Amino acid sequence: WEYFKLYLKYYKVSLFRKILSVILVLIESIICTILQGINYILAFIIAYLGYYIAYLFALIGGLLIMIIIAKLLFNLNIPPYSIADYALFIIGIVLSLSLGAIMNQIPNFLINKVSVLISKLNMYLFKLAIGYGKLN
Repeated sequence: WEYFKLYLKYYKVSLFRKILSVILVLIESIICTILQGINYILAFIIAYLGYYIAYLFALIGGLLIMIIIAKLLFNLNIPPYSIADYALFIIGIVLSLSLGAIMNQIPNFLINKVSVLISKLNMYLFKLAIGYGKLN
């Protein structure tokens, strides 16, 4: 806002351009504030629910491992029945544990990376609003 005040005070542009830039800067600020708020709400929801979802995925992976161990130790008549079933179970275990780990990282991504992108968008829109940048 300090730079914008200097722009309005010292730059030699028409009154129409100054009024337009004030409107555009306000719109840009509102849009980026809303995006940042949505980002933090999503991060909070995913962090809150992600813990339980990650736990569920780990539980599923653990149950699949227990089925394979029980089948191998006690020769029970439960899945997996064939090599293809074992392959599917192993893929299920890997996916379950991987998804659990990924769910724990999504809030960090939203807070760290998306916030940086929103800040860059904010600066880009601000430059456009005062006529510094041009849309190509």
